[in-house]
Amino acid sequence: MIKIISKINRLQSEACGWLNVSIILLLLTDLTARLFGLHVGGSVELATFFMVASIYLGLSHCEEEHGHVRMEAIVERLSFPVQKGLNIFTYLLSVITIGITFYAVAINAIEAYEENEAIASITPLMTYPVKFLMAFTLIFFLLQLCINLGLEVKKTREDFEQIPKLEEK
Repeated sequence: MIKIISKINRLQSEACGWLNVSIILLLLTDLTARLFGLHVGGSVELATFFMVASIYLGLSHCEEEHGHVRMEAIVERLSFPVQKGLNIFTYLLSVITIGITFYAVAINAIEAYEENEAIASITPLMTYPVKFLMAFTLIFFLLQLCINLGLEVKKTREDFEQIPKLEEK
């Protein structure tokens, strides 16, 4: 299962990159058009949707690679048992927080679909596709957090089992 989630994380990360390229192209097109006194309707709004989708698509891969910001400068100064306990506590807190966030985003996506929520533009842009994408990507972020929590608990257990062996030498 870990390999499947890792593959999905990589695919989401690649989609994130392509969306970033699309954002650049949309904004460059709009900027160039404005230089000639033209307006490309909806390009900025669409670029904003792409940016939101891009951020959410990159979350799980970033978590898999341990790329999120951490307070390592402070944590490294703590004792080894406190570091391990703090890491596990942080993962537990993250799992709870992202679980609640997923629930809220999923409810919001359903409401946006039922109410045909849209952003006003030349052509109204429906918000529910982006909101459902956010909910979908949060599932994999949550799964990756659970995997990392399990790996951290396993590693902590192994590290503490090694302590008596090191003291015997």
